Amino acid sequence: MTGYICMALFRADRLLLRQQLKSIRFQTLTEWRCVIGIDGEDTDLRRFVRMQTSGDPRFEIVGFAAHVGFYRNFERVLAEVPSTAEWVALADQDDKWWPEKLEMLVPHLGQAALVVGAARLVDRLGESVAGGVTARTPVDLFGLLIDNRVTGSLAVLRPAVLDRALPFPEPTDASYHDHWLAVCAQIDGGINYVGAVVQDYVQHEANVLGEQVGARIVARTRHLRSRVGGLMPTAIGSYLARQRWGWRVVMARTAIDRQPSLAVEDHMVLAAVARGNISVQIIERMVRAVFFRTAPLGRTVALMVGALFWPMSERAGYRGK
Repeated sequence: MTGYICMALFRADRLLLRQQLKSIRFQTLTEWRCVIGIDGEDTDLRRFVRMQTSGDPRFEIVGFAAHVGFYRNFERVLAEVPSTAEWVALADQDDKWWPEKLEMLVPHLGQAALVVGAARLVDRLGESVAGGVTARTPVDLFGLLIDNRVTGSLAVLRPAVLDRALPFPEPTDASYHDHWLAVCAQIDGGINYVGAVVQDYVQHEANVLGEQVGARIVARTRHLRSRVGGLMPTAIGSYLARQRWGWRVVMARTAIDRQPSLAVEDHMVLAAVARGNISVQIIERMVRAVFFRTAPLGRTVALMVGALFWPMSERAGYRGK
């Protein structure tokens, strides 16, 4: 039962990458191939990876001349997975898999299109950090669209998910490959959230996203201000419409186009979001998501503001980045 591990690399920390490659190499489930995609010309990194994987033919290095960022780089690496693959796992460049990770997660694909495990949060030295362990709870499709619950490095999925997911939708600056893969899996077999810890998830300043432990509203406001260039209400509303709410609209529209046989409830959810405009149905679902804690208040309010400003973005001809 041969699976494919897809790793996207860019300016990797050599110490952490060595640790990660070693942890993959010594998985107790041994029938796999690991495709490593280097984002842009990096002769030194290629040489380093080749040295670390020497003697193990299961590793394959794919170099891409153009630097496209993590979203498009994962897309390119996933496109290398052949139709004969039995399963697909995503790997970050700076974590450490526990030996039984694949052996624990892969069997659950018999009941779901995507399986996501838990991780121990650690610093660069392997010491536990605040928050301890990632917490993931099941949500419905609307809750997943609002707030991604799937960390790609913790996920294993059926190859059929890639039939829906590739090519990736046009991104905004709020686009993440694992969010899109999670939506595709949710409507085509569901997601199984396994509580078992399967790896160390390294927290450091170079993380693309990281586990947002104890995130503060001040930090989020500062980040938003840097993106928008100020705190003018119209500018913020326009930004939230184009980039944050717009990403959800693009995902919903793409999912409808690619999945002709949707469950009735899933089609209702996707159609409501795909229209873009704020509606009674959207407001009701957002309020319910916050009330039942399937989506965080701050993000939900931000997306509601984005939906309110969506007509302005549509008139401006917005169709993604």
